[in-house]
Amino acid sequence: MDSEHIEISTKQGKLRGLIKRSDGLSKITFYSFLGIPYAKPPIGKLRFKLPETVEKWEGVRDATKEGNDTIQKHMLLRKIIGDEDCLYLNVYTTQTGEQKAKKAVMVWIHGGGFASGSGSSELYGPDFLI
Repeated sequence: MDSEHIEISTKQGKLRGLIKRSDGLSKITFYSFLGIPYAKPPIGKLRFKLPETVEKWEGVRDATKEGNDTIQKHMLLRKIIGDEDCLYLNVYTTQTGEQKAKKAVMVWIHGGGFASGSGSSELYGPDFLI
């Protein structure tokens, strides 16, 4: 299925994500929002400081592509990859719109011993959960 787009409003601004369908037997429709910043990039004066809240953005932010991986040594290529600007979330949900009732949320942090890894949806996508 080719992905269609969806726009939602958040406290920080509007996001443009993808409408997708899960693999497997269930074929559940879900919404994917990738590369959402959760703090200002820890670069320049912010390097090695406590995270600061990201500022609101104007217009619609593209949330169809993942954010940068953190700087790390690539296990196979043996070279340094990634970027210091790496504080991004991927969010997957089956619901949109204003929800009055609180919902359960699962937060998953990839392994790698603080030395390598990423939240890549290719490896750790929503198909394992939805």
